[in-house]
Amino acid sequence: VNFINAIVVRLPSLAGMAAVLSAAIVVGALDQKAALWLLGQKRVMESFVLSPLSKERWRFGFWFPRFWLCLKAMLPYAVIVWLGVLLRPEGGQCVVALTVTLCLPLMALAFGVGSVSGSLLRVWESYLELFILLPVLICAVPGCIGALFATAKWQVHSLVWLGALFASALATAFNFAVLHARLDKLRIPAGYEQWLHLAEERAKRVQRWRM
Repeated sequence: VNFINAIVVRLPSLAGMAAVLSAAIVVGALDQKAALWLLGQKRVMESFVLSPLSKERWRFGFWFPRFWLCLKAMLPYAVIVWLGVLLRPEGGQCVVALTVTLCLPLMALAFGVGSVSGSLLRVWESYLELFILLPVLICAVPGCIGALFATAKWQVHSLVWLGALFASALATAFNFAVLHARLDKLRIPAGYEQWLHLAEERAKRVQRWRM
């Protein structure tokens, strides 16, 4: 009984973590087959580059399908988030469920836009981004997950998800900035050729890592 109660109390956070993991797996699997740099290396991008689209539609066509894919992966778990409120209708539980619900779409947006903007970064910029994010991935993420499992206090759970919300907002803003700064250059012959060179360089490095 105590175990079941512990699961119910943590259900919004557990469902939220499952949603984030599901979206990460989906976008990661997509990038293995259809990352932007991979499409460039295979010369699949030419027809899209030459299409007569406005800047807004051009950008939208890149990031929105990936965002929507992540969002669909999260939707079943978003329902389970509120199942925890139905099973334990308390104010604190509602606050946690609300923060998780607010956080998930923004995290899906960060995943979707980041999936595109990552292919627009130079190789050294990708390494710099990894160097900056590595402490967060090694320290902050396991610490937050540990806190969610260690305590049932809704205040702690809410703070963790608010932190995730803030981090997702920063990541989304950064990824959109890269997208707006780099993506339009692909429609210019010189910019597109430069990006193709970058795609080839990435492909060679990936092949070296896999050997």
